Amino acid sequence: MKRMRREIFERNEETEEQKEREVEKKKHVKKEKKLLKVEQTFKKERDDTNNVKMEGKTFNKNQWKPLENPRSLQVPVVKEKKERKQKINVK
Repeated sequence: MKRMRREIFERNEETEEQKEREVEKKKHVKKEKKLLKVEQTFKKERDDTNNVKMEGKTFNKNQWKPLENPRSLQVPVVKEKKERKQKINVK
């Protein structure tokens, strides 16, 4: 009886440990997928030459320089003003 109980207890512990490992693996895999997505979005595809591919266009590494202040070239966002209804005083 004791041996049976001990075996059942050990099996239960093993299954719990396996479940914990699987959950940790899934979390790790999710993190890796997120990192891969981030790397792919910001990754520059490089040729063997000095050319750099970015956003479907190729630039020569020596000629292309990133903008110093890209915010200065952005179009300012105009917020639409809500029209206020005029209050009419009725006498």
